[in-house]
Amino acid sequence: MPSKALLASSDALYDARESGALGIHVAGTSADMPFIARRKRELVKEFAEYRVDGIEKFPVYCGRAAFLSEREVQVGDDVVLEGRRFIIATGSVPAPPVLPGLAKAGYLDSDAILDLERIPNPWWSSAAATRPANSDSSSRAWAQKRRSSSAAIIC
Repeated sequence: MPSKALLASSDALYDARESGALGIHVAGTSADMPFIARRKRELVKEFAEYRVDGIEKFPVYCGRAAFLSEREVQVGDDVVLEGRRFIIATGSVPAPPVLPGLAKAGYLDSDAILDLERIPNPWWSSAAATRPANSDSSSRAWAQKRRSSSAAIIC
């Protein structure tokens, strides 16, 4: 969802810059990256608040969990939950890619790219590195490219 918010702004900027092909001439297009980043953060916050409100409609069990059997999960010392199926939602954090020389050269992970408040200089080539290449890396690369920065996908 954060990448979609940035992609919408990048698409609008690109469309304004390329509108001459349709006989529409827009002068002085630029991206207000601090505004775009703030808008993205607000959308994410609203979405997160909505999801938290939805979660609170379900029983929530906090504590260390362990499967006792295929149909039982123990949470903490006292709670044993029974069910045919369980969903394990752990969240995620980007792991640094294993690419020789990358740390020395410097890089932005997927979270850092989503928090940029300036368009990287055109000479700086950003790359979305992922295994495997997927729609998420593709949308981030397109957003970079449409904001007048170069982009490549390394997989």
